[in-house]
Amino acid sequence: MNSSVNRRTAAYCLALVFICPLIRATILPPYSVIPCSGPGQVACSILPGGMTPTAAQLQGLTDNVFDAYYHQLAGGSTGPYHWTAKASNKDGIVIGSLHGPNQINTQFVYQNGQILCCTTDEPFTLYDINDNGFIVGLDPYSGWSYLAQVGGVAPNTYANIHLTFTDPTFDPFYGRFTRIDDQNRILAELGRQEYMLAPIPEPGSIILFVTLLVGCVVAKRAGFLSRPSR
Repeated sequence: MNSSVNRRTAAYCLALVFICPLIRATILPPYSVIPCSGPGQVACSILPGGMTPTAAQLQGLTDNVFDAYYHQLAGGSTGPYHWTAKASNKDGIVIGSLHGPNQINTQFVYQNGQILCCTTDEPFTLYDINDNGFIVGLDPYSGWSYLAQVGGVAPNTYANIHLTFTDPTFDPFYGRFTRIDDQNRILAELGRQEYMLAPIPEPGSIILFVTLLVGCVVAKRAGFLSRPSR
């Protein structure tokens, strides 16, 4: 058996492993809208995606690190800073709140000795982060309910990602996103009502997954995945 065939087939199947999770993590399809926790409604079952930050993840988070980022603000590098870490993900990305000199009252994103974000004043708030790098919160300056991705299409801009919904009447503008799990499901609060927002896979993503899966099955049955003879 030609070893080059085996290498091509193996690469094809590896694409199934790596591309499909990437699609799930970076492409946000339309979301379904499910009212929850009200009279006669289902329970809100979305758990926080973030975990309690570990000592290792917080290592290096000092005034000097904040100085290096906030020196861009007038008088922002004089310290001291008072911060609270709220949550982190598997990649060690930490979100939290920060209060510092010259009326610095904001949120921060930290990873491996570096502040990545933010300079927006409170009531801008970050609530949760998942293992796909999506962050949710509240940003009254750009649409209230806030969703952004660390290292997304425009790295370090943290622009609010505006979602589309299967219910065209649903508008999260005057609400907030409080949780996001690793399936990118979001818990939203609008007034006294909570909603579970769940992504609905687009046909293109499903077709790609099925195509890759069928290709691997066919290749295996044809013997393309067997070890090449020497």
